[in-house]
Amino acid sequence: MDEYVISRTRIRGRVGRALGITALTLALAPAFAANAFAGPGAVLLGTAGDYAVLGGSGLTNTGVSTIEGDVGSSPTHSQTGFEPCPAADCISLTGTNHDVADPNDAETQQAKDDLSTAYLDALGRTGGSAISAPLGGGTTLVSGVYTSAADLFVGGDLTLDAGGDPNAVFIFQAQTGSLTTAAGSSSGIPNTRVLLTNGAQGCNVFWQVGSSATIGTYTQFVGNVLANQSITVNTAATVDSGRVLARNGAVTLDNNTIKATACATPPGDPDPGGDTDTGGGTTTPSTPTPVASPPPFFVALPAVPTATTVAAPAAAQPGRSTLTGPRRPVRGPFTVTVTGRRIDRVVFYVDGKWRKTVRATAGRTKFTLRIDPRRQSRRVHRVTARVRYATASRTRDSSLRLLYRRPALTPRSPSFTG
Repeated sequence: MDEYVISRTRIRGRVGRALGITALTLALAPAFAANAFAGPGAVLLGTAGDYAVLGGSGLTNTGVSTIEGDVGSSPTHSQTGFEPCPAADCISLTGTNHDVADPNDAETQQAKDDLSTAYLDALGRTGGSAISAPLGGGTTLVSGVYTSAADLFVGGDLTLDAGGDPNAVFIFQAQTGSLTTAAGSSSGIPNTRVLLTNGAQGCNVFWQVGSSATIGTYTQFVGNVLANQSITVNTAATVDSGRVLARNGAVTLDNNTIKATACATPPGDPDPGGDTDTGGGTTTPSTPTPVASPPPFFVALPAVPTATTVAAPAAAQPGRSTLTGPRRPVRGPFTVTVTGRRIDRVVFYVDGKWRKTVRATAGRTKFTLRIDPRRQSRRVHRVTARVRYATASRTRDSSLRLLYRRPALTPRSPSFTG
């Protein structure tokens, strides 16, 4: 009997410890999971995201440059070498050249305001890793904030590893300093390359520069450069999946390629056709393992629960939008409509001039603008809808455009009275 009491006490002690350890594991697992998947959120560029090249005191280009995205400068509007190709100094542009001589071009002014907001956001990110040496030289970095109180220098290969997360964000801060990359190439390979791996996207890479940025010759660069002063992109350098955005200074190009590529939609959209976020799916509980009958003389003890695997947080549901309007020439008032999901607000412009801002409210599914073409003199007009999505969607702002036309006026035959 004494042996039984000792055995039962030992068994209960072991089971109690097992239950305590299991409970602790279950309690801490969500915290570990949250930390494992935590990372900085994207810097929202607003309407500045439509621009591949945006300056404050003018734009200059030498040679032939290829640009995908809008270009413009405000408040000082000047362009040199931005004529359409072919020409000695020209740009092959896929986008809009906001070459309106009036520095109060509404779209470019709004983009500059949004750039300032994005710049201050990138500058204000805290908790980053300090940078005490040049970046590159075969280094691989994961998603995070990397901070230098002075200048940033990039040379050699710098690899950005998203770890399989297409929403991974990389923010580099030269808080009060400059950004410079090593110039030149060797055996046809640039001396500076920023490389992406494991799902990393250039649209999620941000370079905050406290003064000016200089991208060296032949550099293969990636990401969005947000400079407080000027940006110089030297001969044959490329900026892929990014932008060169200068708050106050000029942007200078020289036979470059700059592509303001939007982020790809992450795979696995849980609600490809709906307008609401339905959250995560359901899980099927596992079938419990039967507990065998205990041998005679021993008391059955509760089964010890097994550890539970904590699933990674579901990816943020991306936002999207569509702009619809008339398909035929219009004679009277009509309405253009933006529909979609995860929309925070829509700003409407007609021919580059602000017309209306519509913010999301409970139950709103459509964002509309009514237009009366009878008050307009031109035959062809352009509507632009700048769409800003909810922050939780981690979706970049987008621009939607359409053209509408008035029918040609039929000349009246002169009437004679006599």
